[in-house]
Amino acid sequence: MTLPAPTPAAALRTRPGRTPAGRATLALLATLALLATALAATATRSSAVSACGADVTPIHVLQGSGATSPATNQPRTTEGVVTGDFQGNAGMRGFFIQDPAPDDDPLTSEGIFVFVPPSSPLSGLDVHEGDTVHVHGRVTEFQNQTELDTVDELAVCATGTEIPSTAVSFPTDGDLERYEGMKVTLPQTLTVQQNFFQGRFGQLTLGYGGRLFQPTNQFRAGSPEAGALAALNRRSMIVLDDATTAQNPAPVPYLGADGVRRAGDTVSGIDAILDEGPVNSNTAIRGYRLQPTHAPTFDEVNTRTSAPAAVGGNLTVAFFNVLNYFTTLDDGSTPSGQLQPRGANTATEFDRQRTKIFAAMSAIDADVFGLSEIENLPGTDAVQNLVDGLNDYLGDPGRYAAVTDPATGTGSDAIKVAMIYQPTRVATVGDSISDPDPVNNRPPLAQTFRLLANGETVNVLVNHLKSKGSCPTATDPDRAGNTDSGDGQGCWNARRVQQAERLRTFIDTVQARSGDPDVLAIGDFNSYGHEDPIETLTSSGLHDQIGRFVGADAYSYVFDGLSGYLDHGLATASAERQVVGATEWHINADEPSVIDYNTEFKPDDRYTPTAYRSSDHDPVVLGVDLGRCQFQDDAANRTRRLLGDCSTSTTVTVPDGMTLDGAGHTITAYDPAGGHFRGAVVTNAGRVANIRRLTVRAHQLGDVCDAGTERLRGLLLDGAGGVLDHNRVLGLAQAGSGCQEGNAIEVRNEPFGPGGHDVYVAVTANEVRGYQKGGIVLSGSVAGGIFDNTVAGLGRVPEIAQNGVQVGFGATARVERNVVTDNFYTGPAGAESCGVLFYQAGRRAEAEHNTFSSNQRNVCTVRAGRAEARQVTQATPRGAGRR
Repeated sequence: MTLPAPTPAAALRTRPGRTPAGRATLALLATLALLATALAATATRSSAVSACGADVTPIHVLQGSGATSPATNQPRTTEGVVTGDFQGNAGMRGFFIQDPAPDDDPLTSEGIFVFVPPSSPLSGLDVHEGDTVHVHGRVTEFQNQTELDTVDELAVCATGTEIPSTAVSFPTDGDLERYEGMKVTLPQTLTVQQNFFQGRFGQLTLGYGGRLFQPTNQFRAGSPEAGALAALNRRSMIVLDDATTAQNPAPVPYLGADGVRRAGDTVSGIDAILDEGPVNSNTAIRGYRLQPTHAPTFDEVNTRTSAPAAVGGNLTVAFFNVLNYFTTLDDGSTPSGQLQPRGANTATEFDRQRTKIFAAMSAIDADVFGLSEIENLPGTDAVQNLVDGLNDYLGDPGRYAAVTDPATGTGSDAIKVAMIYQPTRVATVGDSISDPDPVNNRPPLAQTFRLLANGETVNVLVNHLKSKGSCPTATDPDRAGNTDSGDGQGCWNARRVQQAERLRTFIDTVQARSGDPDVLAIGDFNSYGHEDPIETLTSSGLHDQIGRFVGADAYSYVFDGLSGYLDHGLATASAERQVVGATEWHINADEPSVIDYNTEFKPDDRYTPTAYRSSDHDPVVLGVDLGRCQFQDDAANRTRRLLGDCSTSTTVTVPDGMTLDGAGHTITAYDPAGGHFRGAVVTNAGRVANIRRLTVRAHQLGDVCDAGTERLRGLLLDGAGGVLDHNRVLGLAQAGSGCQEGNAIEVRNEPFGPGGHDVYVAVTANEVRGYQKGGIVLSGSVAGGIFDNTVAGLGRVPEIAQNGVQVGFGATARVERNVVTDNFYTGPAGAESCGVLFYQAGRRAEAEHNTFSSNQRNVCTVRAGRAEARQVTQATPRGAGRR
């Protein structure tokens, strides 16, 4: 069964069927020819029962064992029991009959449709289910269905006969012809696969086995697995019709309590007549259908959500195909210099379209939106219209801003890609660029963004590859490789592969230009998950985040009743390590088109000003923890290695007994959205932790004071011993706060005060600068050595008395060969800053061979046991104590 793509309503204006001007006209002409010599003689036979049983050809003989009747275009008489009464203009203008005495051939159907339109002299004879009727007419094949038309004899012979239903199970053996015209029951639970034609023709596509997927969404195109799934899908699907030939039915059938019927809902126990006929607007497409004899009952198992699932991270990037957002109305005119507009026809439709799109985008609340199918006007006219409308919808004039068009152009197509962003969350870095290579009919757009929270950057590329439709003509010079080969990839596959190959080159350009390897390539690639263009990209260094987080059941689009994802989020290796979530928000693919913004063909207009069916593609949302810290563990050597510079809004922990090797990289602490950084930047998770070759810094931390374990610290060993060597802690301060926090390196262990020292630590060759409270601090039951460190405070500050090195509350340590500078308090009298402070320190706390400069006091001893300071100098020898 083949169903067309969800296309604009202009493509759906006619449907061949039993319309008064169509089928009825043809039937009337045939009737007149057949009745020309016999009408007067047979008119009285229409209600006579004397003919019952005479000259009868069984229905299974009329049907035959093939796809068409062996008696096509021949007059025949038959009898059967009415199983489905669909007479009148409101129905199918006829009824189904079935032979109560079937033959033994399983390939022959026992049912047939009798077409008696209002133009027939016999249409006034009302039949009912259970009536046994005698009928004479012409055997014909109409839209692939065997039936009787030009009926000139019709009589009810008996009443009250019940025909049992034949059970039909899916997946079938591939041959439903044997049931054509018969009364059937479907005992299984079937799933709604497609509802695109529900409002137009009253049809739903059903399938067995849950949601059915495009084979190339699951398997490589052309593979045996894809072929097997395609065959299984064909045997698992059928169309549920509404037992009428009416177009644009009012009311729309099969809607639920919430006014929709979503793909993914289920239905069980359908009783119907199985027939064959049109299953969409394409006059060449026919399929088997169910004409229900009783209203089916649906289970609304695929409920709507009010927002996409949370994806985490500190940056949200989304892609949204906004389905021909044209400020130039498609009212039949062609604007100068532009291609024919494709979007809303009227101002009313445009207002409805915008409202739906704004509802969706406001709920997503992405920091960066990539958009496709924006009208390709000069500059950012259409994009700015969207931005202004969205900001007005949100009640925030500055909420979003448009990325300016690139100097390299937006291509010559009627539509283009675009980007908008939230300036309070991210900033653009440099100008946008596009790839004007002629292979791109819609050039990809790239922009570098900086996350304001932590200063990290990322490149975002928006793409819209050539569509699968509008196949090349026989004379098209690009025809080779771009026709539909039947492997599920549609037309223009070779061109999309070329565009994918070119995209990889463009990504290299963007990386080199920005100096940042992090790239997110988002967009409508018009290729399912395992088709050639996507395989081209994923085999050359990009990674599929939808497949990674959503899995094989991902979908953003429904076509031919099958689901799959054309809308992708791809990432380079470095960017992938920072993607912490991805989702599709199913607000469009599952929704019936009857609720969209269009006003055509809608006597029962189900439009609502909500996000649902704002487009035909579902939006894709990525959660990125931009600057996320990434580690590699070496279990044999008990080492965790930092793989690159990173940022964190929460504490990083070192597993028990492990060494965190910073490898010269930097961890930057920043405030999380809506809060502030609390606690240590790096701390232990057990009794032993080592930290080496790591730089820790702060990025614009808020002026907030915390207490206890939530106080700001750089490197903290709490109840743990170990080695801290060759680290740097820089700028760990909340300027102007006066908080009793902000220790660069701290080792603490209860109990505090005199007692045993069960934690041992070596703090060697570290550099700490710009701390708020203390440079290197040992407190409690700690013993250790503080050697060869550079400790530099903030200089002359009035907020809080800093101390370069502090040993206290029972701790004991040797403090040697350190360079300690710039600890000077200028606030009210009663407090002083010290280069080295022993405060209630243990008996063997000693300071020796240190170098001091620009401190208010060099060494301070406050209620210390036997703290000593030897060989103290004021000069700062070149390079002393530095790495």
